[in-house]
Amino acid sequence: MVDYISQSRGVVTWTSPKGKVFNLKLVKEPEYTRKHVGTVKENPKPKKSTTKKITDSNDTFSDLGMAGRDCTLDFLFIGQKHDTESKAFETALCETGKSRLLFDFEDELTVNVLDFTVKKGLITNVNSTVISVNFHETSKTTYPKSKKSGAKAVKQSVEKTNTITAQSLADSVENVKNNTGRMQKFMASYSKMLNNVSSALSTANNISLNSIMTDIMGQNVMSNAFTMTSQLQIVMSKAANLAMKVRGATSDFSLSSFISSAAGTSSIFGPWQTLIASLMTASTPTGSTNYQKSDIDNILINDVTASSAIAAIAGNLVDLDFETRKYAVEAAKDLSDLEETWTDFVEDKISQITDLNDTIIRDSGLNDVVSDACGDIINKSYELKVEKTIILSEDKTVIELAMENYPEKFEENPDETIRYLITSNNLSDDEFFLLKRGSEVKIYV
Repeated sequence: MVDYISQSRGVVTWTSPKGKVFNLKLVKEPEYTRKHVGTVKENPKPKKSTTKKITDSNDTFSDLGMAGRDCTLDFLFIGQKHDTESKAFETALCETGKSRLLFDFEDELTVNVLDFTVKKGLITNVNSTVISVNFHETSKTTYPKSKKSGAKAVKQSVEKTNTITAQSLADSVENVKNNTGRMQKFMASYSKMLNNVSSALSTANNISLNSIMTDIMGQNVMSNAFTMTSQLQIVMSKAANLAMKVRGATSDFSLSSFISSAAGTSSIFGPWQTLIASLMTASTPTGSTNYQKSDIDNILINDVTASSAIAAIAGNLVDLDFETRKYAVEAAKDLSDLEETWTDFVEDKISQITDLNDTIIRDSGLNDVVSDACGDIINKSYELKVEKTIILSEDKTVIELAMENYPEKFEENPDETIRYLITSNNLSDDEFFLLKRGSEVKIYV
């Protein structure tokens, strides 16, 4: 095992949500990752976008709320009192609310504890415990003021953005009608977009969504653009809502594979990432370096669709009951990444339009929707459970682990508590009775 004493790297001060102060020894030098995402508002210029993406942290910008630092710190507890001291720290990590982290070389950070892992000394440094904590930097203020007002504000923003984007498409149709060749290409692009939506979101597998899609595809976009786009936005919202409901029918701890894009194709974001990818492909003109009017129409169609899709996810995500802080933050990050991916792509395409009379002016409403949704989700995360991972220093039975880590639940309903622990760790039949020394076990506190 690692000799933690020789690797001690200074002291960090952490203040819990309830004001308990811990001066903690670091196992290794602290480091963090940070992603700066935002928008700069410029004075409006004729026929040019008023919003651009930036990555320069020195610029003045409107933050999406996901530019905070993410850091994992390993804290060392050693000596005769290591057990009681580490347990006091564990208890404080599970407090609800924001906490504060102070390094020697930084200003004090406001952070959210996402999860932590407890490692007992197995070979050397027997009288030691190392607790590895994942922190996410967040804002010092709380937004929104209440959960209900937060979700309501997001949904109102979604509705407003959807109306604006649908109207922009309808306005574009009016400019296309007087050109037969351009009109035919517009209809073909819109039809291709509908097929991409139907395929990515598997609308044929749901009677209600399939019915709306069939109705949309039976209409003429040249005479009914606003209504068709509004109906499509309903399809996306319903598809997102249905995906959220699937989670309610699964086990309590299926959220990790359900919500995080890092978890693979089972993620709720999977179909939407597929949709965004297909819209990117469809928005890339072929065979010409100069964008024709029909190419620009195609970009607008797909931008309206992608914006509506991302808004649909945001509007439904704020209603999801997350199991842990970690999964709530991951969801907010995935939502932010999805919006950033599309916005960077489409604004790059728009910048290549050489005729300023044909350029697309995008509304910044989607940025506000995502910002508000992320803020709402992050604030809700403060009240959620923390995922604690323990690495067993000795062989343990599932019954022993259930009794030790869920004492109140076990006393009330031992069978259900044991099932809870087995399900949350996806234990195999061989592990139901005995977990070996060195095994990792997840506990939700």
